[in-house]
Amino acid sequence: MSEIRMVVPDKLDKFLESQVRTGTFSSKAELARVAITEYLESISTVSRGYDEETVFSPEGRIYQMEYAREAGYRGKTVIGIEGKEDIIMAADVSPPELGYEIEKITRTDNGLIVSGSGLGLDTLKVTKELESYELNRYRDLKYALTEIFHDHSLSRKLRPLGTMLLIGANFDEELYLIEVDSSGAHRRMKAAVLGDKKDELEDKLSEKYEEGMDSQSCEKICEDLLDESESIHIEKI
Repeated sequence: MSEIRMVVPDKLDKFLESQVRTGTFSSKAELARVAITEYLESISTVSRGYDEETVFSPEGRIYQMEYAREAGYRGKTVIGIEGKEDIIMAADVSPPELGYEIEKITRTDNGLIVSGSGLGLDTLKVTKELESYELNRYRDLKYALTEIFHDHSLSRKLRPLGTMLLIGANFDEELYLIEVDSSGAHRRMKAAVLGDKKDELEDKLSEKYEEGMDSQSCEKICEDLLDESESIHIEKI
């Protein structure tokens, strides 16, 4: 434990001595340490650690965001491919023992297909909120994602969303495959993988992918990459 020396006014020193004489604290140093610790805990995360709130550490990191991103890597595999005429999305929906198939890909009322990896309730929350937006252009979708994720990325009162998403859309006859991470950062992709096998399958997908593939070829790639899955769900837009 580090040692801190301080000079205090005589009046404060006498007050500290009076508190020590009550027997609550063994010394003025102990009393000062408790007072400083409680004060710091009331105004910041210094004494508790920067990983307990969505604030920047001295190194410029937001640890809660990193934890949320790690949660996004934990989940069953989802694959998205932009083909010549369709966005193909495939997901491992293998059921748990004695369970039914997992619902992994959602088709929204405003024309998107959405799937995610990580915390299922967070994926569902974002999907439902996207349905409340009128999405006529890619720009509208980017705005909606920024608005949904913004508070969870910056507010101390909310935790970051522990999900990563793949979104398929068709705006004005142009196809869009969007990958969204837990901070709300999003990018347009030609092909992408989410889930606990992301790194492994992304390398294989890069080897197999070709621009302008038809739907059948895209579906075949998805089936090959998910060949170890008991059950696969495929949607296209």
